Formats: sequence, structure tokens, C-alpha cells
Amino acid sequence: IDDVAAASKVSPAAVTEGAGFAADHWTYLMDLLSSYLQIYPDREEYLLFSNKLTYYYSHRVVSPRKSKYVLSKSYNGEWLHVRQLDATYESTERVEYMRQYVNPASGWYKNEASIQHDVEGNIFRSSAIEKLFLLATIKFSTRDPFGMGIEYEAGKPGWNTALNGISSMLGSGLPETYELKILLRYIHDAILKFDRSITVPKELAVLIEKISTALDELGDNEHMPIHDSEGIFKVPQPLFLYWDAVATAREEYRTETALFSGETREYSSDDNAKLIRRWMKQIGLGINRAHVIGSHGHDQKVAAVITPTYFSYNVTKWEETGFHNDEGHPFCIAKEMAVGKFPLFLEGVARVMKTMDKKQAAVLYEHVKQSGLRDNEL
Repeated sequence: IDDVAAASKVSPAAVTEGAGFAADHWTYLMDLLSSYLQIYPDREEYLLFSNKLTYYYSHRVVSPRKSKYVLSKSYNGEWLHVRQLDATYESTERVEYMRQYVNPASGWYKNEASIQHDVEGNIFRSSAIEKLFLLATIKFSTRDPFGMGIEYEAGKPGWNTALNGISSMLGSGLPETYELKILLRYIHDAILKFDRSITVPKELAVLIEKISTALDELGDNEHMPIHDSEGIFKVPQPLFLYWDAVATAREEYRTETALFSGETREYSSDDNAKLIRRWMKQIGLGINRAHVIGSHGHDQKVAAVITPTYFSYNVTKWEETGFHNDEGHPFCIAKEMAVGKFPLFLEGVARVMKTMDKKQAAVLYEHVKQSGLRDNEL
């Protein structure tokens, strides 16, 4: 088997559906990396920096907000609300590009059809650490309007399929934020440990610059949540403007990367570490806001120290674009938002424990035992 594996070539392949992409699949990469390094700790630098890897090329793309935020009536028909529908679409541009790689003998795509190229037709490759940094950048740019959870912008949450509808509620999750924290911390430490620079696609560098500009405009205010007289947490205007600017930049990045230009940008280890520390600070502020907003349900005193897991967003002010989806619902642009809360879930607890030491995890464990998450009868 080892001989066969050594002589084999990896060919990416996937079956994509119209229902979207699960939001948690990327979170297991660090588990795999950690397991590998426990066996081969001496191979870390070679693994991260020496192997050049390809990118998977999909014909399905995450829709921009202007093509998936739709106005519709509530379940009882008494008011209007904004939902996120048809979160992904099939790109005709990408399908047309992939057709040049159809095998005439089989009528099916060659392996090259599923690999990202640049505009010159060259296969674009990056090291493992560079791909991890690209992933972390995209996820950092996908934080929700309060900067708490990672948005379920692609139509599906994580493995908890019973909660699939949360995507249509403009939902987000803290479990993915905790995983992003782990990922960024690892990239930061690895780059400094080996004192190695990284090279990224020019398109990603442009996105990073736009994120930095938005952070400059956001400033150093912590923007801690304050609820109104009705207990509603409205998104402060500075946070909303930051979210809108970064979400727009992310959407532009996706448009620009139907094919990479082939141009790149290099970041030194010090520059990259400085950038990550700035992002980590923002993630920490978002987690603090999440604990202020919290969850709802029984045992509020105990629940206050247990991490929330899920949030949703209600668009309280919008503008119609003048276009409609296939069902006739008007597309709209969000102008103001408020956050919605959910009961406690164990998923958030399980993920945050990965960021804690044993003493901190033991304290959280005892709080969970005293909360409504524990079924004493069972």
C-alpha cells in the first residue's frame, strides 16, 4: 500500500450541490496538522514551507449579498423581513473555463478542470502555510456585524444539520471563531519560529489592504453592546460600516479570483505576525461582545459564564435593489441590523475548550454541569 501511495498523484474532486457549503469543514485541518506533528515534529518546517500545493477550482461560488438578501413576509404574513436565500450559484464563467479540460474520450472533465489556474493558464501553487493564511484571511473577513461569530454565508452551518435554517436568518457561529483563533495563533507562531516569509496571490493582498483600511476607520473603540429599552442589541454604526466594507471587499475578491492574475505579494515574518496580532485583538473583542449579549433560556446566572454558540441577525432597515429572485422576492441591501440570540448549545463549549488550558477547561466544565445543558434525570 505504501508503494502504491508513493507512486500515486492527488487529484481533487468534489460533488457540489445547490444547497451550499458547510461552514465547519475547514475547522478540522488543525486537528489533522496537530496529529501529524505529534508523530513527525521534526518535519514541521518542511511540511509548511517546502511543498507547493494546488487550489481546488469549483464552478459554484458564494453569492454576493445583493443576490441573496431577499425581502419576504413573515410566517404569519404580518410583517416583512430579510432572509438569506440561494446562498451559492453556478458561475457560467467558471463552467465555460472548465469546458476546455473535458476529455473527449470520456466526455468528463480532466483533473486539471478542478485545479485553480492563473490568467496565463499556469497552475497556481502555494505552500501549506500560505494556503492556511489565505483561509484565515477569508474567515476573518467573514465575521458577523458584531464581530462575534463567523457568518453562515454559504447556506449551511456546521454538522448540526437540524439548524440548517440559521443561514436564512443571517446566522453566525462562535465555534468557527474559536477555530479561527486557533488557526491564526498557529500561523503566527510558526512564521516567527522559522522566521520565514510567505507569498500570497495579489488578489488576497488587495483584500488584506482593504481589511486594514476598514480597521483603521473603525478605530480602537471596543464598541461593547448596549441594549435598548426593549432589550434589543442593535449593531453600532461603526461596526456595521466596518462589516459592510469588509464584506464588500470579500465579494470583490471572489469576483477577481475566477482566475488568479499570477501576480503575488510577499509578507515578511514580522509584518505577517503584526497583522495577525491585530486580527487576534479584534477577535478577542468580538468574543467579549458575544458574552455580553449571551444566550437566552433558563439558569441565566450560570449561563452567563458559558459561551454562546449561535446568533442571527435581523435587518431593521433596508433598501430594495429593484431586482427580484426567481420566486419574485425583491433583493435588498441591509442598512441597519440587530442581533438575535439562541439558547445554549454544547458545540460552543466543546470548541472554546480547545483554546483553554486544563484549569480553565475544568472550571467551564463545572459551570456546564450546573446549567440547563446537563440533563440530571439522564
